[in-house]
Amino acid sequence: MSTPELHMCVNRTQHYVVGAQAAFLSGTYRYDAAATRWRHWGADDTTITGLVIDPRDPAVVVTSAQNGMWRSQDRGASWRIMNSWRFTDARGLALDPSRPDEVYLALPDGIGHSPDGGRTWTRREDGLPVRGRYTQAVAVDRDRPGFAFAACESGLYATRDAGRRWWLRVPTRATTTAVVQDALVRERWFATTEQDGLWRSDDAGERWRQVSLPGPTSTLYDVTTAEVHRGLVAVVDHDHGLWLSEDGGERWRQSRPDLPGPVRAHRVGVEPRSGALFLATYGSGLHTSTDLGLSWEHGGMAGSEVRAFVIGVSA
Repeated sequence: MSTPELHMCVNRTQHYVVGAQAAFLSGTYRYDAAATRWRHWGADDTTITGLVIDPRDPAVVVTSAQNGMWRSQDRGASWRIMNSWRFTDARGLALDPSRPDEVYLALPDGIGHSPDGGRTWTRREDGLPVRGRYTQAVAVDRDRPGFAFAACESGLYATRDAGRRWWLRVPTRATTTAVVQDALVRERWFATTEQDGLWRSDDAGERWRQVSLPGPTSTLYDVTTAEVHRGLVAVVDHDHGLWLSEDGGERWRQSRPDLPGPVRAHRVGVEPRSGALFLATYGSGLHTSTDLGLSWEHGGMAGSEVRAFVIGVSA
């Protein structure tokens, strides 16, 4: 039986010296809920930006990294690079849940697409502007094959045909940083931006509206929802920590660790069984809350950059 687990992609950035003994490794980690600790697995790679575990076979893992896409068929014991030089410096990746062999790579100059698990690749950028096609993330609708969103420098784009054509849904002044489908309400989507706040769709991405948060905001870097907390939406605000909603995004409150000055928050994850919140910051590492942000404890990893939190399954 498959069990959902929280994973993260980490780059140890501060005080790193090549060849020196490190306090912890870069690469991918799995959260051991029973032991309440993170366990490293896979390669010690400082460039991993994303991770997906094949829903059909948890032994098959793909990651996005500086070299492009890596694939393992033995739970990370060995890896193979799956692309040419035209698909490198990947910012993230996504699989189509309905067709897991279909892979999207978010790239600094657009989007790569593979129909066969990374064996062959094409560029799929029709509809993206010549300037402004830097892509931070791609998210695929879990119920509609071929329907995806791309978070780009010039805005949020959508495709209905696996990237053969993209349409601009939300124009932005700077990069759209994340886009996510609600874990429980399939028609509901959220997107964060560098300069234009939080956006929401309640009709599967056809129409979007800007969400007014009850206070000043800075760059919004990430957004997530969770099955374990019905109605939870967590939005990462670089300076202020988290904006949290427990009713699907209708009412909001702010939460932050006890840190001096700007929090420098970057990513958020939710442990799928206990519901614990993990807030990743630049410099001060991880912060953990078991009471939906009412209180926080330091969770280690100081001097690291967490590139992504990902829910995956284990056998």
